[in-house]
Amino acid sequence: MESDNVQAASFQGFLGNSTRGTLTANKRVSVTFDVELGGSGAAGTAPAYGPLLKACGLSETIVASTSATYAPVSSSFDSVTMYCFYDGTRHVITGARGTMSINLSAGQLATMSFQFTGIYNNPDSTALSGTFTVAN
Repeated sequence: MESDNVQAASFQGFLGNSTRGTLTANKRVSVTFDVELGGSGAAGTAPAYGPLLKACGLSETIVASTSATYAPVSSSFDSVTMYCFYDGTRHVITGARGTMSINLSAGQLATMSFQFTGIYNNPDSTALSGTFTVAN
Protein backbone atom coordinates (compact mmCIF):
# COMPACT_ATOMS: atom_id res chain seq x y z
CA MET A 1 0.00 0.00 0.00
CA GLU A 2 1.15 3.51 -0.79
CA SER A 3 -0.41 6.74 0.44
CA ASP A 4 0.12 10.46 0.78
CA ASN A 5 0.30 12.25 4.11
CA VAL A 6 -1.64 15.50 4.17
CA GLN A 7 -1.33 18.15 6.82
CA ALA A 8 -4.81 19.04 8.03
CA ALA A 9 -5.66 22.73 8.04
CA SER A 10 -6.16 23.83 11.59
CA PHE A 11 -8.03 26.85 12.85
CA GLN A 12 -7.94 27.42 16.55
CA GLY A 13 -8.97 30.28 18.75
CA PHE A 14 -5.63 30.62 20.57
CA LEU A 15 -1.92 31.04 19.88
CA GLY A 16 0.37 28.02 19.83
CA ASN A 17 1.07 24.82 17.95
CA SER A 18 -1.67 22.83 16.34
CA THR A 19 -2.60 19.59 18.05
CA ARG A 20 -3.67 18.01 14.76
CA GLY A 21 -1.33 15.67 12.93
CA THR A 22 -1.28 14.40 9.41
CA LEU A 23 -4.01 12.48 7.62
CA THR A 24 -3.57 9.54 5.28
CA ALA A 25 -4.95 10.27 1.81
CA ASN A 26 -4.95 8.69 -1.63
CA LYS A 27 -4.41 5.08 -0.55
CA ARG A 28 -3.27 3.06 -3.54
CA VAL A 29 -1.70 -0.27 -4.39
CA SER A 30 0.84 -1.15 -7.07
CA VAL A 31 1.29 -4.59 -8.58
CA THR A 32 3.80 -5.82 -11.17
CA PHE A 33 3.67 -9.09 -13.11
CA ASP A 34 4.60 -10.76 -16.41
CA VAL A 35 2.32 -12.56 -18.88
CA GLU A 36 3.40 -14.81 -21.74
CA LEU A 37 2.71 -13.16 -25.09
CA GLY A 38 0.34 -15.33 -27.07
CA GLY A 39 -2.92 -15.21 -28.95
CA SER A 40 -6.35 -16.42 -27.92
CA GLY A 41 -6.15 -19.51 -30.10
CA ALA A 42 -8.96 -18.39 -32.43
CA ALA A 43 -8.81 -15.68 -35.10
CA GLY A 44 -11.08 -12.76 -34.29
CA THR A 45 -11.08 -13.51 -30.56
CA ALA A 46 -9.35 -11.23 -28.05
CA PRO A 47 -6.68 -12.82 -25.87
CA ALA A 48 -7.42 -13.30 -22.17
CA TYR A 49 -5.11 -10.39 -21.32
CA GLY A 50 -7.08 -8.02 -23.60
CA PRO A 51 -8.65 -6.11 -20.66
CA LEU A 52 -5.15 -5.52 -19.25
CA LEU A 53 -4.03 -3.96 -22.54
CA LYS A 54 -7.13 -1.73 -22.55
CA ALA A 55 -6.33 -0.60 -18.99
CA CYS A 56 -2.86 0.38 -20.28
CA GLY A 57 -4.36 2.93 -22.68
CA LEU A 58 -4.94 0.78 -25.76
CA SER A 59 -8.12 0.42 -27.80
CA GLU A 60 -9.30 -3.01 -28.93
CA THR A 61 -10.67 -3.64 -32.42
CA ILE A 62 -12.11 -7.09 -33.12
CA VAL A 63 -12.76 -8.24 -36.69
CA ALA A 64 -14.82 -11.46 -36.56
CA SER A 65 -12.90 -14.54 -37.73
CA THR A 66 -9.90 -12.37 -38.62
CA SER A 67 -8.07 -10.37 -35.94
CA ALA A 68 -7.86 -8.55 -32.64
CA THR A 69 -5.88 -5.30 -32.92
CA TYR A 70 -4.67 -2.91 -30.21
CA ALA A 71 -3.72 0.76 -30.72
CA PRO A 72 -2.87 3.64 -28.33
CA VAL A 73 -5.63 6.03 -27.24
CA SER A 74 -5.29 9.44 -25.64
CA SER A 75 -8.52 9.57 -23.60
CA SER A 76 -11.27 7.40 -22.10
CA PHE A 77 -8.90 4.79 -20.68
CA ASP A 78 -10.47 1.64 -19.26
CA SER A 79 -9.59 0.34 -15.81
CA VAL A 80 -9.67 -3.15 -14.31
CA THR A 81 -10.39 -4.75 -10.96
CA MET A 82 -7.70 -7.21 -9.87
CA TYR A 83 -7.88 -9.95 -7.27
CA CYS A 84 -4.53 -10.90 -5.73
CA PHE A 85 -4.11 -13.67 -3.18
CA TYR A 86 -1.18 -13.59 -0.74
CA ASP A 87 -0.89 -16.21 2.02
CA GLY A 88 -4.65 -16.87 2.07
CA THR A 89 -5.59 -13.19 2.06
CA ARG A 90 -7.49 -11.65 -0.85
CA HIS A 91 -6.49 -8.15 -1.95
CA VAL A 92 -8.92 -6.39 -4.30
CA ILE A 93 -7.46 -3.57 -6.39
CA THR A 94 -10.13 -1.44 -8.06
CA GLY A 95 -9.80 1.18 -10.77
CA ALA A 96 -6.37 -0.13 -11.78
CA ARG A 97 -4.60 1.45 -14.74
CA GLY A 98 -1.08 0.75 -15.84
CA THR A 99 1.76 0.46 -18.27
CA MET A 100 3.04 -2.43 -20.35
CA SER A 101 6.26 -3.34 -22.10
CA ILE A 102 7.06 -6.26 -24.39
CA ASN A 103 10.12 -8.39 -23.72
CA LEU A 104 11.60 -10.13 -26.77
CA SER A 105 14.85 -12.04 -26.28
CA ALA A 106 16.28 -14.72 -28.54
CA GLY A 107 15.84 -18.21 -27.11
CA GLN A 108 13.23 -17.12 -24.52
CA LEU A 109 9.46 -16.94 -24.41
CA ALA A 110 8.06 -13.53 -25.39
CA THR A 111 6.43 -11.84 -22.40
CA MET A 112 4.66 -8.63 -21.50
CA SER A 113 5.54 -6.87 -18.24
CA PHE A 114 2.65 -5.03 -16.61
CA GLN A 115 2.78 -2.46 -13.81
CA PHE A 116 -0.61 -1.36 -12.42
CA THR A 117 -1.65 1.14 -9.75
CA GLY A 118 -5.18 1.04 -8.33
CA ILE A 119 -7.33 1.96 -5.36
CA TYR A 120 -6.56 0.27 -2.03
CA ASN A 121 -9.34 -1.80 -0.47
CA ASN A 122 -9.12 -3.56 2.89
CA PRO A 123 -7.96 -7.18 2.45
CA ASP A 124 -10.32 -10.02 3.37
CA SER A 125 -10.16 -13.78 3.87
CA THR A 126 -12.28 -14.84 0.87
CA ALA A 127 -11.08 -18.24 -0.34
CA LEU A 128 -9.23 -18.69 -3.61
CA SER A 129 -11.63 -20.07 -6.24
CA GLY A 130 -10.74 -22.38 -9.11
CA THR A 131 -12.03 -19.97 -11.77
CA PHE A 132 -10.27 -16.79 -12.82
CA THR A 133 -11.53 -14.03 -15.05
CA VAL A 134 -10.21 -10.59 -15.89
CA ALA A 135 -13.01 -8.04 -15.65
CA ASN A 136 -13.01 -4.46 -16.80
